[in-house]
Amino acid sequence: NNDIGPAGTNLPAKAIQGLGTSTVNANSANTISGNKIHDFFAAGASNAGISVYNFNTGWTIASNRIYQTAPRTFTNTALRYTGILIDASTSANGGNAFQITDNVIGFGAANGTGTTTSSGSSNEFRGILLNGAGTTTASTVHGNTISGINQSSSRSSTTTTSSVFIGIEAGGPSIDAPANILNNTVGSLDR
Repeated sequence: NNDIGPAGTNLPAKAIQGLGTSTVNANSANTISGNKIHDFFAAGASNAGISVYNFNTGWTIASNRIYQTAPRTFTNTALRYTGILIDASTSANGGNAFQITDNVIGFGAANGTGTTTSSGSSNEFRGILLNGAGTTTASTVHGNTISGINQSSSRSSTTTTSSVFIGIEAGGPSIDAPANILNNTVGSLDR
């Protein structure tokens, strides 16, 4: 139930970040819930509201609101805006059991009004990107809403992983069961 955003006019590229170590799952069984996560953006870098990397496992990310209160413009090519990024793809000690439920990504305010607007060069948007490596316990993406997005980009790739807009992108062994991604709502590019 925190309000996580910028310090004045200084916007972070990532609002929350988790890093582990190769010998121990230093970041396991963490919960991020009920937060307002907003106004994270670095024009010359890829950005994420919640960013979790290798050697992490068993996180619960639930009921958060992830949004931008002002338009954001990228200044370099092929940069990405991601609401929730789980990239635990090379870890033998992690990448399992992520529970990503009931989050709202997009809009321009915590109350679901306005839009998250991004533009500039060949930018990409991902609402949720889950790339897990573990095979012990599957991850779940359930009941999330990705909407209220207005994006313009010069990106024209037809390669799936380089598409301009992907609501939910998932891969890796820990999400092999198709029933683990269900009951999510992805709105249009402009609503």
